Amino acid sequence: MFSEHRAFDPDTVASDSSLYMDIVMANENTDSDEDGELPGLTDDEIRTIVDKLPRLTESDLENLGHRDSSCSICMNTFLASLAEEEMARAMDSPAQPAEDLGVTRLIDTCGHVFCRKDLLSWIRDGNPSCPLCRTQFIKRQSRRELIHAARRRISAAYRMEHHILNGGSFGGDMYS
Repeated sequence: MFSEHRAFDPDTVASDSSLYMDIVMANENTDSDEDGELPGLTDDEIRTIVDKLPRLTESDLENLGHRDSSCSICMNTFLASLAEEEMARAMDSPAQPAEDLGVTRLIDTCGHVFCRKDLLSWIRDGNPSCPLCRTQFIKRQSRRELIHAARRRISAAYRMEHHILNGGSFGGDMYS
């Protein structure tokens, strides 16, 4: 009877740990009205988004038709933000890091333009979407989709274990 139990196997422990996390996730309540989008951004997601933000120049603003526009967060004109950036780069010890100043645009999503310091603050706070239109920076699965995927993995693991315990092999009709 003891021979039917699995021997210690690091791969099995890892998959058992993953299966345990799937079971925890699968027991989440999916009956609520909320779709349950995952909140916030991870540190890696924040770095990826920030690294992709372009630094706009006055001619970029002119080409985009935003030369005389203002930031929808702080209401400063974009030209004032560019002047602040230029002044900070000329100073030995600016009040804010020069790389956080200037103007940027969400080129990978909605295209909205903001002062860099305002948008960087918004993103670094973990907000997952544009502050103006709420377009998601990164496409994510909803909590409901994650729960359903966890339930499918649990079901597949159960069928495989059941098949093995009943003397089956991995070929043929494992899922029948």
